[in-house]
Amino acid sequence: METKLKTPEAADPGEKIGRRFAIFCVYLVLGPPVGGLFLIAGALLTAGASVFTGNGDGISSGSGWDTIFGVFALTPLVLMFSYLFGGLQAAATGLFLAVFSGKEGRFGYILAVLAPVPPGLVALFVMGRDGLSGGLALGLLGILASVTLRFVFRKSFGRRPPEL
Repeated sequence: METKLKTPEAADPGEKIGRRFAIFCVYLVLGPPVGGLFLIAGALLTAGASVFTGNGDGISSGSGWDTIFGVFALTPLVLMFSYLFGGLQAAATGLFLAVFSGKEGRFGYILAVLAPVPPGLVALFVMGRDGLSGGLALGLLGILASVTLRFVFRKSFGRRPPEL
């Protein structure tokens, strides 16, 4: 009895297109809120550090605790506007991953880290020197969101060995 390995070329072309479309849709729909959650986490870490070290008030004129509760109060607003600030970057990252993923429409963590870089560089170019810190933050949030989505969907997007 002869065993043959199933190769990526043997996969159905419709399945390849569907997988690439799924990559694009997941990054487009979930990328901005995940980036927004990382933004909130960073704000909480910053506010918490100011509370526990006693170095300043954070971003408010009140106490550090007011800042922490303020971050929680702003969470729905941040998630709502995450598409405004991260939507184009998420769409470009999803498109980049869909185009450059492997023959089966799968990709590794290195590509997940590199995919948000081109849209982040475009954002830096568009914002100019005045928006350098915002552009860098947007790029870092894009990388964190991309790697997080790759991890969450690792069974769907990850590389798998050939089946016997």
